[in-house]
Amino acid sequence: MEDVEEEAPPDSTNVKRIFGKPYTARDVFRAKNEQYIKMKTMEKYGVEPGGNLFVGRYQQMITELFNQFKEDEPDELKEVEKEVEIWNRRKPPKEEQQKYVLCPPSTHICPLPVELPVVQYKLNDLFF
Repeated sequence: MEDVEEEAPPDSTNVKRIFGKPYTARDVFRAKNEQYIKMKTMEKYGVEPGGNLFVGRYQQMITELFNQFKEDEPDELKEVEKEVEIWNRRKPPKEEQQKYVLCPPSTHICPLPVELPVVQYKLNDLFF
């Protein structure tokens, strides 16, 4: 069966980030370039992912690279802005939605790909 995208109602949480704000071009840029941004953060600041220092530096790097992108790639920026409209009108891709569920809300920078834990349930001495 084909996954059909529907327009979400205006008050739907599907179209809002975790803090209730609409998505921005910076959000889409970050999602599409996450691994590159991580690499540049580690390269420039010499910090490893996971700590508070990395999170702060990562946010700085997103801003720095996004500002450079806006200046250097105005045509590609238009494409990103079209995608922002889709994210806000419908919803972001499933990979982006999973980050808000599987990662701490303060970072949203899980290593990719995210692997779901294997869970077993026991009921009346039966595992499933």
